[in-house]
Amino acid sequence: MRAAGNALASALRARERPPEKPKQCVPLETPDPCRVYDVAGQDIEEEAAADDLQSGTQGLTATPLLESTSAIRLDGSWTVRDEFMNVGDFFTGTFTWDSPNPVQFTITDLFSVTDRFEVYDIGTLVNRTPELPDWDDLGLPGPLTSPPYTSNPDVALTDGRFSSAVITFPPGRHEITIRDIHIPPSTPGGPPFGDGTVAFRARVAPPPPPPPPTTVILERAQTLKGVGDVGQEQTQFIPGEAIRYAALVNNPGSSTLTRRFEFRAGGPRELLSWIGDLSIPPSRWYFYFNNNVPTDAPVGTYTLRVTMTDNGQTSTKESLFTVAPPAPPLADLSPTGILFNSADLVSGRTVFFNSTLSLRRWV
Repeated sequence: MRAAGNALASALRARERPPEKPKQCVPLETPDPCRVYDVAGQDIEEEAAADDLQSGTQGLTATPLLESTSAIRLDGSWTVRDEFMNVGDFFTGTFTWDSPNPVQFTITDLFSVTDRFEVYDIGTLVNRTPELPDWDDLGLPGPLTSPPYTSNPDVALTDGRFSSAVITFPPGRHEITIRDIHIPPSTPGGPPFGDGTVAFRARVAPPPPPPPPTTVILERAQTLKGVGDVGQEQTQFIPGEAIRYAALVNNPGSSTLTRRFEFRAGGPRELLSWIGDLSIPPSRWYFYFNNNVPTDAPVGTYTLRVTMTDNGQTSTKESLFTVAPPAPPLADLSPTGILFNSADLVSGRTVFFNSTLSLRRWV
C-alpha cells in the first residue's frame, strides 16, 4: 500500500509515466469526483474516447489518492477506481464492511482489456482474477476499440474479455484491499498504461437454494392382482390365489433415499410379516411382495398395514381385503362328461411366487 508521500511523489513523476487509459466518465456527486464514483443505474458516455486518448489514461483522469479506509455500501452499487500505478501496486484505500450475513463481492476490469487483480481480506489473499488476453493479443486495432472497450462495469462484467471474479464472504467484518497484477499495454506489445482501473461492488448474498426434499411420502397400501401388470387393485381373493401386497411410495427429491418399512397382513391369521430398509429412487414407485394366499387361510377380512419411518416420524397406511371360500364346482358342460371344478380353474391361471420383494415404477 502506498503512503501519502509515495502518492505525492507519483504525482510529481506523472509526466515520466507511460500513457494512461483515456478519460471516460460522468461522475456522480462524491467527495472525490472522477476518482471514486458510483455508476449504478447511470449511463457513462463513450463518444469522446478517441479524443481523450491524448490524455494518456485508460479511463478517468488518474490521480494519486491518499491512503484511506472507507465503508463499502452493501447495496450493489459500483465503485470505480483509477490511479497512477505500476504493475503490482495496490489501489489506494481499504474497503470495509461488517455484516451478519454473507456478502457477495464482485470485481471487474473495465475500459481497456484487461487489468487483472488480487483481492486481499485483512491482508490475506482470497482471490486472483483469471489471466486473459490483452486487447492486442485479441487482434484489436487499438485499446479504445469498442467493444470490448467500455466504461460501464455492468457491460464489462458480462463481457468475457475482462478479467473478473465473484467472491462470497462469510458473515463478519472484512477489510478488502486490491492489487493490480497486470495492466494492459498502451500500444501493441508495448509498455503498460501508467494507470490501473478497477470496478467493484458488494451486496448481501442471496440466500442459498433450499435443499432438495428429504421426505418420502407413503401414499397408499394396496392389495393388487397377483398376475398381469402391476397396479391392478384387487380386494377379494380365494385360498391359493396369487396376491401382491403393495405400498405406493413417492420420493419427490432428486436423490435416492433409504427408509425403514414394515409390511404386515393379518386377520383370522397372519399372512405376511416383514421389516427392513428400502431404497427409494426419485419418482413414485410400487414396492410389493409377490405371494399366494395360503391354501388353508381362513375365510374372512384381513388388513394390510404398511408403516414407514421417515426422519424419526412414522406414517401408516392400511387396506382391507377378504379371503372368500372357493366357488362351488361348475356344472358339467363338456360333451365328454369331464367335470371342471373351481380349484382346477384357479390353479390353472395362478403363477405361484415365493414371497420376494419387487419394485415397479408407478404410472
